[in-house]
Formats: sequence, C-alpha cells, structure tokens
Amino acid sequence: MELNFHKEEFSLAYVHAVVAVAGYVFQAAPRQVDMDGVDVLVKETSGRRSSLDIQIKCTADNSILNIDKLSYPVKISTYKRLSADCITPVILVVVLVPKTIDKWILFSEEELSLKGCGYWLSLSGYPSNYNRESVTISIPRSNIFNVDNLCSIIEKVSRGEGL
Repeated sequence: MELNFHKEEFSLAYVHAVVAVAGYVFQAAPRQVDMDGVDVLVKETSGRRSSLDIQIKCTADNSILNIDKLSYPVKISTYKRLSADCITPVILVVVLVPKTIDKWILFSEEELSLKGCGYWLSLSGYPSNYNRESVTISIPRSNIFNVDNLCSIIEKVSRGEGL
C-alpha cells in the first residue's frame, strides 16, 4: 500500500476519534463533496444542528513544526477553496505523524494510542493569493484539533460567529 494512502486513512481515524469523543456525528464526505476539497462532514445532533466541513492533510515532515506554529504549504487550488466564503464553515486539519509508520500507533489490552497531533485552521476571510503553485500558511500550535477545541468550534458555529 502506498504511504500516502496510509496517511489519508490514519488522519481520517484521528479526526473520527476526536469527533466521536466530542459526541458529534462524523461522516466521510461523498465523492462529489470530496472533489470540492471536503473530506469530513461533522454534525451536531442537538441544539441548532450545526455543521462543519473539514479538509484533512497528513504529513511526516517535522520541518514544518516551529516553536509557536506550523508552516504548512497548501496547493493554491486548496487555498482558494478553503478561503472562499461558504455557508457551512470549513477548517483545515493537518495531522503531523512520526516519520516511520510503525511509530504511528501503540496498543495493548488497556489502550490504543494514536501517535501524532492534528492542528486546525480556518482560512475563511484570508486574502486572495496569486501564487501559481502553493502558499505556505501558519497554524498556531495552540490550535490542536482535540475534543475541547472541536466543541469550541462547534459552539462558535452554532452562534454564527467566525472562526
């Protein structure tokens, strides 16, 4: 199996685990939606039934990790989709995994541990970019994609606030 396929599946599992523990509905995006740059649909089933779209990327390139941020290059087409004005908010989640695949997961009878960390960013309202290939974005290291931060994102979405 190709390493990029492993990365895609692992990052989906990471996001799925966070969404499940937060108590929201995880839905892998149908092919037509995936072609538009959305990998996962997250739904709140109570309250205002808010929704969130997520584009996921996965990398083992630790050179993107700085003291206070990740510097992650995205294709310009992805940047344009993520920064476009949308009714349903969309965030980018970048999952940083260890270099070697055998270090990505640890398990025993007592626990299952996914090794790596996801970081999120909303590009909504970011300015147009006229690069031809890619643009490097900065994701604060405090934007860890975890249960607390996902709940906070969904609460903001339900109140109609920007991310």
